[in-house]
Amino acid sequence: MANICINRFYCSTDNEANYEKILYGLGDRFDLYDLDGRDNWMRGEFDSKWCYPEEAIAAMMKTLEKDPTLHIEIVSCEPGMQYLEAHIYDNGMWNSF
Repeated sequence: MANICINRFYCSTDNEANYEKILYGLGDRFDLYDLDGRDNWMRGEFDSKWCYPEEAIAAMMKTLEKDPTLHIEIVSCEPGMQYLEAHIYDNGMWNSF
């Protein structure tokens, strides 16, 4: 049985095209849960196997336009393995904790 990692995310951007690419990009790659949002922000969660889905998120990010207003936070946890990791995208860079 695979351990399921829960990924909670928040995203904001003033670029409507990027907003839609992120929304549909996550929706195409994962099942989205508890999705909420308005004109320029969204939050929700999705599951992945074992840990943060770095390759899938990187592939989605390559489809986006350059956007100084883009801010993404993803907190990933898998309690059975005591795994917890946070990823923040701001000012064009990813930081991981």
